[in-house]
Amino acid sequence: MVLSIPVYNNAFQIENPKTLPIEVFFYMNETALVEARGYQDYHDTVGFDVFIVKLDLDATIGLVTYIYNKLDQTDAYNQAS
Repeated sequence: MVLSIPVYNNAFQIENPKTLPIEVFFYMNETALVEARGYQDYHDTVGFDVFIVKLDLDATIGLVTYIYNKLDQTDAYNQAS
């Protein structure tokens, strides 16, 4: 997972996480799921929920599927919802 902030747009400042337009963390494999769970504490910094969603790409038919699974969220998220 790579976070890229455009340098030409002063509205988004990496030093001020509340200005970053992050609303969801996507993952495609188990390694990325572990990483996304590590980022989920972002909520404590910005004050709103940032969920984890699986991104499933089927290149053979050009289909993208987004899957929300409660079990993918960290324990703190599962206890709250």
